[in-house]
Amino acid sequence: MSLQKILLFSGILLVFTACRKESAKKEPALLSSWVFQTVAPFSQATICRDLIAAGNQQGEILFFTLEGKALPPLSLSKAAIRTPVSRQGERWLAGDEDGALFCFAREGKVHWTFLTDGKLSGAVIVVGEVAIFGSYDQNLYAVELLSGKERWRFFTSGFINASAVVEAGEDWLLLGNCDGFLRKIRASDGVLLAELDLGSPIPAAPLVQDGRCFLLTHGGDLFCFQTDNLQILWSVEAGRDFTSSPMLIGEDVVVTSGSGTIAIFNAATGKRKQVLEGEQKMTPLVKISKNFAAGISVRGKMYLYPVAAGYKPLLIHDFQRDFEQSIVPAGEGFVFVDDNGAIGYGKLQLNP
Repeated sequence: MSLQKILLFSGILLVFTACRKESAKKEPALLSSWVFQTVAPFSQATICRDLIAAGNQQGEILFFTLEGKALPPLSLSKAAIRTPVSRQGERWLAGDEDGALFCFAREGKVHWTFLTDGKLSGAVIVVGEVAIFGSYDQNLYAVELLSGKERWRFFTSGFINASAVVEAGEDWLLLGNCDGFLRKIRASDGVLLAELDLGSPIPAAPLVQDGRCFLLTHGGDLFCFQTDNLQILWSVEAGRDFTSSPMLIGEDVVVTSGSGTIAIFNAATGKRKQVLEGEQKMTPLVKISKNFAAGISVRGKMYLYPVAAGYKPLLIHDFQRDFEQSIVPAGEGFVFVDDNGAIGYGKLQLNP
C-alpha cells in the first residue's frame, strides 16, 4: 500500500489511496481503493448518486466524492446519527439516536424535523412523495417529503430496528421487527394488508425480489414467502447465530453467521447446498455482481466468493482495520466504514 496523498480537513481528517498491483501470477481481481480517516465512528455509509454520505456519533453528516474528496460536513444533531443517509432529488434524510428525522439540503438548510419517542436506526425509504421509517417507540411512520407532515403511523408491539422494504412499482411494504411479526402494509395509507407471527424477533430487514421475500429470525429460521399473500413457500433452520439479512445471488440464498460460517440454500426449495466454515469471523456477505459475492472479516480481510467455484474464498486485500459493518455495494464499487472512524470506497476489476 503506497501513500499517495495526504489531505487535512478541519484538522481531523486525512485521505490516502491504495491500489493492489498486478503480479506475475494472475490475480482473481484488482482492487483500487481510498480510505479517509476521521475522529468519530460512522453509521452505515451509502452512495447517493455521485456522493458518499454517512452520519457519525457526533451528529454530523459527512460527504465525499467517489474520488475521495471530502466536502464540507453538516452538523445536524447533538445525538449520534444512526440511520443510513438517503436522498430523494435534492432532499436528504437521516435520523438520530434521540428519535428525530431530519430532511435537509446538502448545503446545510434543514427543511423540516420530525420527532418520535425512540431512536431511529433503520434506513428511511421513500415511496412516491412519502418518507417511511420505523422508530424504537414501536411505530412505523409515513411523513410527507415536502412538508414533514405526518401522513400515517402504524403501531407495532416491538422495537423497529431495521427498515421496511418495498418492491418497485408496488403500493405496499413489508416490515419485520422485534415483536416477531412480518407485516404487509399499504404504503399510501398505512392499512394492514396481512400479517404473520413467526414466533421470534426479526433483527434485520427482509429481502424482497421477484414476488418473494426472504428473511431470518433471531431464532435462526430462514423463511421464503410469497409477497402477495405472505404464504410460506419454505422454511429451514439456518442456525441461531445467523441473524443478518439474507443475500440472493443467482439461484442461491446466502446467509452469514456471527462466527463467520456461510450457509448457501437453494432459493426455490430451501434445500441446504453448502456450508463454509471459515477461520475468519465475517461480516455478512454481499452481492457485487451476478457471479461474485464479497465479504470483509472483522479484522479487515476482504474476500471474493466466486459462485462458479463453489464460493471458495479468495483473499483480495487486507485493510488491517477492524470492521463491524459489511461493505455496501453500489454501482461499480462499494463503500465501507471501519470501527474507528475511517470511511472508504473501492472498486474491483474482476478477472475471468
